[in-house]
Amino acid sequence: MNAALEGGDGPPATLVAITPETGSHPRRMRAAHQLKCTVLSDVGYGVGLLFGIVSAVPPAIVTEMGARGLDLAQLHGVARPMLAAPAVYLIEPSGKIALASLDHDYMAGADTEALINALTRPS
Repeated sequence: MNAALEGGDGPPATLVAITPETGSHPRRMRAAHQLKCTVLSDVGYGVGLLFGIVSAVPPAIVTEMGARGLDLAQLHGVARPMLAAPAVYLIEPSGKIALASLDHDYMAGADTEALINALTRPS
């Protein structure tokens, strides 16, 4: 992905990642994965709620996650833990959506090859 963003006569698009994590987590994630894109924190799930991609985590799951040392409320800086579905939107400078990917299965994610092709094709 980084190579696609750096190729040619300059970047064909700006890639931005948005995460509900707060504090230093977005910065650490960017460094750990050597991301060349901007990573923003969606404080209070504002963007996720606007896009309709967040859902409340059932209390039993919150308890199980807590038993495993994961406190979503603390990690996200909110009182009510929610999870966002992984979503990718590639928006051209004109505002046209060139690619959209939304899958509630976080393991599926966006098709990386399709995203790179969309990023590198001339607009």
